[in-house]
Amino acid sequence: MALHVPRGLDSCRRVTKPLIELTQNGAVTIAVLQAGPWHGDNSENVLAWHLLEELDAVLDEVERTRSALVITSRGKWFCNGLDMNMMASHNGPEADEYIEDFYRLLARFLVCPVPIIAAINGHAFAGGFLLAMSCDYRVMTDGMGLLCMPEVDMAGEVQPGRFAAADQQMLTVLQNKLPPLLVRDIMLQGRRISANEAQLRSIIDQVALPDEVLPTAIQMARRWGAKPPNVFGVLKKELSRPAVGILDPSGELLNLPTTSVGLEDPQGLGDLLIQQPASGQLGPRRRRPVIAKL
Repeated sequence: MALHVPRGLDSCRRVTKPLIELTQNGAVTIAVLQAGPWHGDNSENVLAWHLLEELDAVLDEVERTRSALVITSRGKWFCNGLDMNMMASHNGPEADEYIEDFYRLLARFLVCPVPIIAAINGHAFAGGFLLAMSCDYRVMTDGMGLLCMPEVDMAGEVQPGRFAAADQQMLTVLQNKLPPLLVRDIMLQGRRISANEAQLRSIIDQVALPDEVLPTAIQMARRWGAKPPNVFGVLKKELSRPAVGILDPSGELLNLPTTSVGLEDPQGLGDLLIQQPASGQLGPRRRRPVIAKL
C-alpha cells in the first residue's frame, strides 16, 4: 500500500535519524519506533503521516521476507496516538485522507500474513492503543505504561464526530479483538488501564518486567512464525474479514488476486493452503528498509 503524503508536509520531516529503527533477530524483524515529539530521551511516537508511511514500508518488507514482526519503542511511550494538528479542519481534505490512511494501515496489520507482536514498553493512548490492538499478540511492561482510549473526555475541534467514518472504524478495531462490554467500558469510561488489569481482561496476552518485554515478544514471534506461513496468513485474514471491510472501504485488501504457491496438499486443505496474495497488489513498492542484523 502506497500512502500519499502531501508535498506541503515534507518539510515537517526534519529528523536526525529514521522514524523506525529496524533490526533482524534470526527470523524476527524488530521495528523500534523513534518518532517525535521528543522529551529528552523519550519519544511519543505520534503517528504523523511520515510514520504511517514508514510502518507501511515495514509491512511491505516482512511480507516479502515472511519474517515475523515485533513493534516496540523505548522509554516512557509506546505510541501516543494520532497527529492532532493533522486532524484539524484547516487541513481540509488532507485531514480526511490522513484518517483514511491510518485505518487502512491498521487493516494491513490485520491481513499481513506474518505474526505481528506489540511489545508495549510504555503508554499506548488512542491511536497507539489501536495500533497495538491491530497486532496479533501483545506483551506489556509491568508498571511502566498505561492503555487508554481518552476520546470520551476530549474537548475542542478534534473529537468523536469530526470524521464521517472514523468513529465506526475506531470501535471496529477494538470490537474485532475484545468482547462488547469491555469495549463499552474502554470507550465510555476513558480509564487508564495498567498491564495487570489489561492481562486480566484479555486485552494483552502477557505481562513482563521492563527489560523482558522485548525478549518475550521476540520469543513469541519466533514461536508463531514457525507456523506454515500460507495457512497462517489465510486464517489470520479470515479472522478479521468483517473488520477489514470497514477499515478499508475500497475492499482492495480483501479482494486481492491470488496465486498458487505450487505446494502439494497432503492434509486436504485445498484452496486454504495454496492461496496467497500476489505480490505488488498493494500499490507501488518503495525502497526496502535497511535492516541491521543482531
